[in-house]
Amino acid sequence: MSRQSSRLRPTTCSIDRLGPPDHDEIATLLRLTNIESDIDTDAISARYLSDWIASAHLLFGARAAPGLVGYAMLERRERIGAVGLSVLRHYRRKGLGERLMRALLAAAGADRQIDQVWLAVARENLPARRLYEKLGFVDRADPPPSLVVPAGYSAMLWRPDR
Repeated sequence: MSRQSSRLRPTTCSIDRLGPPDHDEIATLLRLTNIESDIDTDAISARYLSDWIASAHLLFGARAAPGLVGYAMLERRERIGAVGLSVLRHYRRKGLGERLMRALLAAAGADRQIDQVWLAVARENLPARRLYEKLGFVDRADPPPSLVVPAGYSAMLWRPDR
């Protein structure tokens, strides 16, 4: 079997809403995703992790045999949400990102206090861009001031159907 076809094989996992009891597992996942992104994990304090987890209005995780392997998070400021999504490299291209985002957007759509959901995505990250477009996100040049859009990234907006 080719490497490409084995990478695309679906992974058995559950998508769960996360909360305070999952703090240690979330912290481990965040450290692992930062290692994959070449971010110095020594620079991430326990306080930062705690604040990051506490800032989540909505937080979902993908659980596979080793534990959490991905997350989708929404931070809410007033009526605007900002999304963060990460899946460990070994578990990408298996539908987990889409499942996480669908769970997150369903919860955001049900939350009558959220009118807009924004994210920033690297322009060259075509698989992520295709996923977000498939989910109904559109490119926008006017993100809210609370959304950090680094150089080389685009802002994308999703609005709940109501």
